[in-house]
Amino acid sequence: MNASLTVALPDEEATRRFGEALALLLRPGDCLTLSGPLGAGKTTLARAILRALANDERLEVPSPTFTLVQPYAGASFRFPVLHSDFYRLQSPDDADELGLDDALESSAVLVEWPEKGPSRYSETGFALHLSGLDQRQAMVLAHGDDNRRRLQRFADLRQFLAGAGLGDAHRIFLQGDASPRAYESIRRDGHQRLVLLNADAHPDRAVSAERKAYMELVHLAPNEDIAPVVAIASELNRRGLSSPAIHAFSRAAKAVLFEDFGAEYVVIDGEPVAERYEVAIDVLLAMHAQPWPELARGPEGVSHRLPRYSRQALEVEAGLFLHKYLGGLMGREPTPIQRAGFAAAWRTPFDQLESAARTWTLFDYHSPNLHWLAARRGIARIGLIDTQDARLGPYAYDVVSLIQDARVDVGEELQDSLLARYISGRQAQDTSFDDAGFTASFAICGAQRATRILGVFARLAAQDGKPGYLRHIPRIRRYLGRCFLHPALADIRRWFEENVPPSPVTGPGSGSS
Repeated sequence: MNASLTVALPDEEATRRFGEALALLLRPGDCLTLSGPLGAGKTTLARAILRALANDERLEVPSPTFTLVQPYAGASFRFPVLHSDFYRLQSPDDADELGLDDALESSAVLVEWPEKGPSRYSETGFALHLSGLDQRQAMVLAHGDDNRRRLQRFADLRQFLAGAGLGDAHRIFLQGDASPRAYESIRRDGHQRLVLLNADAHPDRAVSAERKAYMELVHLAPNEDIAPVVAIASELNRRGLSSPAIHAFSRAAKAVLFEDFGAEYVVIDGEPVAERYEVAIDVLLAMHAQPWPELARGPEGVSHRLPRYSRQALEVEAGLFLHKYLGGLMGREPTPIQRAGFAAAWRTPFDQLESAARTWTLFDYHSPNLHWLAARRGIARIGLIDTQDARLGPYAYDVVSLIQDARVDVGEELQDSLLARYISGRQAQDTSFDDAGFTASFAICGAQRATRILGVFARLAAQDGKPGYLRHIPRIRRYLGRCFLHPALADIRRWFEENVPPSPVTGPGSGSS
């Protein structure tokens, strides 16, 4: 594990590119010191970092030489940053008046001329030294084991991109999903835009034994394993569907470069577009009209065996509701009798799902993962991403995921229209299609999924510091109530009526999710 990284910076553009990349390394609580002689490029690097954190190449970044410290914050910044310059300090002790130590609790700090201030800033976090005015190079030192792991990961990704011929590309932060994975937009003049999946974005954070056990029980692919990403995307593309084309990958680097589908989705301004949702239903009809292998195959011998969506997984997922939502968010820890009643109420519905026919279930088949590719035709207009958790599950599951979208208000009229489109399509494909059985499966999958998501969103808010997910809870409770209208769910509906308050708790915060 390397404690340092040396990078050649032959010109101003290379310096700016390296600054963009460093912005991806930093997080709140980090101190990055920038040292080197006058004219070495310290301020150029700092400006590039700050502009990348704001995603604004024209951001005005004045030198803090005279103000000593310049704060940056606001909606455009990924997190608050303080940019400081110690050059004019009369004494190292003068740095104590700048408030940098307090700021490090929630912000990142950039310090130029750290040798003029207290040594503690150069001996924690990351220290970058620039040398050579004609042949400039930067050496980054990491202090502490966790930061050394992060710097090593940073170096691994740089090497992966260089091997793909993209060592000098723009690297821009992309908002990711609820997982620990991270994404970047990779841009190079005259080349197609790509997305970089960093499957090990937090090498300094060990996954708890409890979390690992949960992921295994509910068939979630390990975050650092790229085989499901590559194999499933490749299999979908071979079947005429639109999954991002894989441009490069490395299991050792835990990284994948794939096609960028752009910024159009099946929603516009948070509202579902009926035509696009209809095409998304047609994608499912096309998938459900053909057999799918248990083993998905990708290039270079990469493969992934899809797990069967087990009864145990359904039960464990539903159980999140008890601990994270009812006991955690609502402060009503269920009694042993309530827990037993909850399990008993799900028994018959889960018996029905256990006997249902199976197909590929993409699992997260909803608006954040469905791009709209207007230049393509037919079902190829739906771009499928985030499919690595696919499993062999009930036909109804993805239909529910789309129609009862946890992040988008899909009105009852559109829900009914989309469900009717799917059922009529299946009837045209198969005269023996069981309309009543599918409708029951749809309601059961919808209720189980809503119950699971309530628990997951409560966990994300409480444990991961993402309160924005709570704003979706009233919508999910409405979907759940609609599913409960089906007689197959009479027992679990009665349990909810007796044990769960009717008014959802949304809690503070309105962050993005």
